[in-house]
Amino acid sequence: MEKSQNKRQEIVDEVIASNPQASKAELSKMINERLRKLLPKAEPLVPLRLEDKVTAGIRYQAEQIARRKELVVRFVRPGKPKLKGAVVNFEANTIKKIHARTDPIGALVAFREGAEILFGWSKYYKAKEDVPFTKKNATLIAIMRALTDGVVPDAAGYYKTSAGSALPKCISKEVDNFATRALKYYKSKFKNLDLM
Repeated sequence: MEKSQNKRQEIVDEVIASNPQASKAELSKMINERLRKLLPKAEPLVPLRLEDKVTAGIRYQAEQIARRKELVVRFVRPGKPKLKGAVVNFEANTIKKIHARTDPIGALVAFREGAEILFGWSKYYKAKEDVPFTKKNATLIAIMRALTDGVVPDAAGYYKTSAGSALPKCISKEVDNFATRALKYYKSKFKNLDLM
């Protein structure tokens, strides 16, 4: 693990040194492309703490579900959006705020399975995961969690998994709004999510 962390840091330093004029977004893209080349191709994608529940069948089912058109996905971004600028229209007397979007750190997913809706989530743990964050991986992990685990409210006003592990606060804060959106879209009830 430490060897891969050192190699990762070498790549980051090398890309930054060779592209001093590049923006943060361009640097991030170049770093992720280099890191993807280092990953072993045969290593399967598995959510943390669910290694024993995710089988090849669940993984295949998650890939099939990810290809569906009616999948409801919301990517979670850290912190509050920062104001980037504003466009003022004096004729219409309006001001349009433009916010800078930060990089996503997780995903919330809802999809129909039979007559009910399944809910899943994922959050990227930079220190624990060797796989670089991609929206596709986040969506697949969230679908695998939806197929194998449930989410229930806890006494503190947040959510936890059916096994008792607390959901990250940034994910837990988004669950109610996302669930409302999914319920409006599917007009059905959740199978593995108990709302507060």
